[in-house]
Amino acid sequence: MARPSSARGKSPLPSKSQATAKGKNTSYQSDGVEDNDVFLLPGTDYLVLLALTIVGAAVRIFRISQPTSVVFDEVQ
Repeated sequence: MARPSSARGKSPLPSKSQATAKGKNTSYQSDGVEDNDVFLLPGTDYLVLLALTIVGAAVRIFRISQPTSVVFDEVQ
């Protein structure tokens, strides 16, 4: 009865990106990205960022004065 071959211990063939990384092409640009300027994001991205900032601030500030005394969570 033949045992199924195991991939453990065998190295896979190098991918195309690994093969080009060893060659002369040393460009660190992302494939398919033409412009990566953060200030050119769509307006909806800024609205999402603003909404997340407001929600995060509200969660952090909610009941910030609680508890009113110092509380230790470990038994001394």
